[in-house]
Amino acid sequence: MTSGTPANGAFVRSSGRMAGTPSLALVRWTGLLAWLMVGVSSVVRSAPEISRLAAAAPGGHHQVAAALMWATLALPWLAFAASFWWNTARVARSRPPWTGVVALLVGVGCAVLFNTDLFLLVAIEVPLVLAGTAAYAWMATQSVLTVVAGLSVAGTPEFEPLWCGRTGLPQTWVEGLTIAAIVIWQWLAFAVGTMSARESRARAELQQLYGDLRATQGLLADSARLAERLDISRELHDAVGHHLTALSVNLDLASRRLHGSDAEAVREAHAVTRLLLGEVRHIVGQLRDARQVDLPRALRTLGAATQQPWVEVQVEEGLVVDPLRAHTLYRCAQEALTNAVRHARATKVVVALSRAAGGLLLEVRDDGRGAPTVVPGAGLRGMRERVEAAGGTLETATSPRAGFVLRVTLPEPGRAT
Repeated sequence: MTSGTPANGAFVRSSGRMAGTPSLALVRWTGLLAWLMVGVSSVVRSAPEISRLAAAAPGGHHQVAAALMWATLALPWLAFAASFWWNTARVARSRPPWTGVVALLVGVGCAVLFNTDLFLLVAIEVPLVLAGTAAYAWMATQSVLTVVAGLSVAGTPEFEPLWCGRTGLPQTWVEGLTIAAIVIWQWLAFAVGTMSARESRARAELQQLYGDLRATQGLLADSARLAERLDISRELHDAVGHHLTALSVNLDLASRRLHGSDAEAVREAHAVTRLLLGEVRHIVGQLRDARQVDLPRALRTLGAATQQPWVEVQVEEGLVVDPLRAHTLYRCAQEALTNAVRHARATKVVVALSRAAGGLLLEVRDDGRGAPTVVPGAGLRGMRERVEAAGGTLETATSPRAGFVLRVTLPEPGRAT
């Protein structure tokens, strides 16, 4: 058990976010740089107008009016930065968190209030929050809104074409090409965000698989070590033990037939042989009794590899788990964590392993969305079959917005029903 943990268990915690990638960090910081440049450009263009309006404020409250106008301009700009920072801090899985969707909506509102150039950064955020059809639907909607907004200001001083000066093209062509270019730039930003999201999701899945592999490798190594110890104990018992027993019997017979110093020497050899036979039996017993694997270590490795949701592993001290029960409990914990990641929309999962009446209890509970009833799938049916084959019981409990609980109880070896 690691230092600083409570006496009743050891804890492994993950951040609840996918591991950051270099591309995601690059997207975040370049996006913030673009946000800063848009802000500077808007301040430069708005300064003369704000000064003019503040000078015309009634009652001589020019400074107050200027401060209020600058605050009105700055608040959506700063709020957009906060929403962008939040959505580029992690990459959602197939089921987006409501906080990410809210941050997207906040970003859209701030872009409308401050500067529509920020829609480019919103396009980068979309694939980090949404996945698949939902992301493309959002971008299609945003493109339509961009076209509508552009057409609504076309032909007015508020419309800023991409080309300044005389181009030789009709004004309608300039406006149409400008709107098309803005939409294309948004889709290019969306493509950049998509590549970053795919890399982050692939890295998270790879880390999860690597953690599963490490935990399984540890269990297999323990099982191989125990199998080797069992083979050694059998060889000692069957070969060395058998010959020592035969030697002890022959020495005992010889001591009965001899007399004098020869008999004394044989009796001493017989005593040494019996002592050696006892040592061999003791070693064989130790090798057979030490049949345990490090299940707590495997559970901690599995929990540490899960980036989202946050996982807490609690293991009671001094647990001794044989290979069969360890393998069963590990597979159940692995399947329960997989279900929590894929379906539960949970933010926290607790994996607890402790002693129960005459056996072991594994409990996995999450704070996900839950369900009205438990619908057994292939994973849950496989867990139940595995547990029943080991003589144990499997129980589940769930309700809407109350999470999911899995309890697996396995009896001591030799007590399976």
